[in-house]
Amino acid sequence: MEEIFNKIIEIDKKAKQIVATEKDKKQNIEDYIESEFNTKKVILDMEFKDQIQLQKRKYEEMFQKKKQEIDEKLKNEIEETETIYKEREDKIIKNIISSIKNEED
Repeated sequence: MEEIFNKIIEIDKKAKQIVATEKDKKQNIEDYIESEFNTKKVILDMEFKDQIQLQKRKYEEMFQKKKQEIDEKLKNEIEETETIYKEREDKIIKNIISSIKNEED
């Protein structure tokens, strides 16, 4: 009877060792998978970050180009308006001077 109990205890110890070994294997596999996942995530994040930076530069360049075109167009319109205003101002001044001269005569 004692022999049977000893064998049962021995079987129980072996079963506990097998369970512990399997738990260690499972934990090692999970750690490996998590490590691989994190590594790949970092790589993808870096690639994504690079793509975002590339797109930002692209749109910033497009924005600057468009802004420059708009600024140039606005500058030309302002110059044109100033020219027209100056011509009208000169014409009005000439008319006033002419009118004053005509009244003197």
